[in-house]
Amino acid sequence: MNYQKILVILVGYLFGLIQTGYFYAKIMHVDLRSKGSGNTGTTNTLRVMGKKAGAIVFLGDFLKALIPCLLMRFVFAKHLPEGDTDAMIYTFYIGLGVILGHNFPFFLKFKGGKGIACTGAVAIALDGWIALLGFMAFALLVFLTGYVSFSSLYSVSQTFILMIIHNYCWSYGLTSHGKIELVVLCVITTILAFYQHRKNIARLMNGTENKFNTRKHKAPKQTEASEEIKDTTEE
Repeated sequence: MNYQKILVILVGYLFGLIQTGYFYAKIMHVDLRSKGSGNTGTTNTLRVMGKKAGAIVFLGDFLKALIPCLLMRFVFAKHLPEGDTDAMIYTFYIGLGVILGHNFPFFLKFKGGKGIACTGAVAIALDGWIALLGFMAFALLVFLTGYVSFSSLYSVSQTFILMIIHNYCWSYGLTSHGKIELVVLCVITTILAFYQHRKNIARLMNGTENKFNTRKHKAPKQTEASEEIKDTTEE
């Protein structure tokens, strides 16, 4: 890896430090780190603060990954070594940096979100059609199972497996080295998603994972104590 790619990752990390959930909750006088799962991502925000807050946080996390990825792919990559052919790879590197910054923000003791909104944005910047299939799979599985964590991990896996297949069967026009890097980056990003969901995976296996309510009915009120110990399923 050359120093340009390391620099691109670092720039992405800085974008990832824009912790939408943490900052929005602070403005609303809520500390997400002491509520629900303690996670600063979309789903914990949704569960703790409601639909409006969840939508705002999702949009913020999505855009903070999408914007730098699109700028890299269509504006800056062409000025980097082999960027004319491997713009997709540089886009993936800056996207990986955003995910790392979102998941492991240094100023929050490296405890941020789980990176699914950011990962979805990166996937769109890389291959919009494959990303769309991933979003469709996610929505369908959430509706059928209620498990956001399972749906997220399946859609991430599907998205990057399809990218790897496309990479070798139809080609993205990458250099030979770029093709290898794409596979490595797909694997790393998928592993990150599974690592961030390791507790959810354990709960899925023992049948104690929380479901996301897809039916419209009034949920019973929770006591503050129960809310404190409740661990959510997604970012």
